[in-house]
Amino acid sequence: PMAAMFGASLPALIGGSVLVETMFDIPGAARLAADAALMRDAPVATALLLLGAAASIFGRWIGDFAQAILDPRTAGDLR
Repeated sequence: PMAAMFGASLPALIGGSVLVETMFDIPGAARLAADAALMRDAPVATALLLLGAAASIFGRWIGDFAQAILDPRTAGDLR
């Protein structure tokens, strides 16, 4: 179950990075997303939202794949 939890925690890490980068004035992708949302820059906000969603999906896939490797009884779920 811990391997599958990795993928589920990825969106929380992305959301937490927005808070940290904004509070400590660190330049990064999360800060860019926050600034784009505040300035109503739709193309940049949409692109970063798409990248975050793809990273979340990829993280869940990696978590499921790792769980199938660690516990072969669950490998039937990935077919």
